[in-house]
Amino acid sequence: MSLMIANELWDLVKSHLNQNDTKEVAENMVSLFIDYGYDADDIKESFKDKVVLTALKDYLQDEDFTDIENDESDDEEDEEW
Repeated sequence: MSLMIANELWDLVKSHLNQNDTKEVAENMVSLFIDYGYDADDIKESFKDKVVLTALKDYLQDEDFTDIENDESDDEEDEEW
């Protein structure tokens, strides 16, 4: 599915979601796109919805934090040897 079609579906579906659920659905959708190999820049270009863009930003920040944690744990393992 192209991101353009996904954007159109999002626009149709989000109005039927509870406001509390919209953020969680957007986060899951962004995670799914990344898992399927879509680039963050492509997602950002395809979606202008603030909720989706915030979910993308949060996802990228979480990934950066995870990468930093993994680097630190690798350093600690090296020190143990």
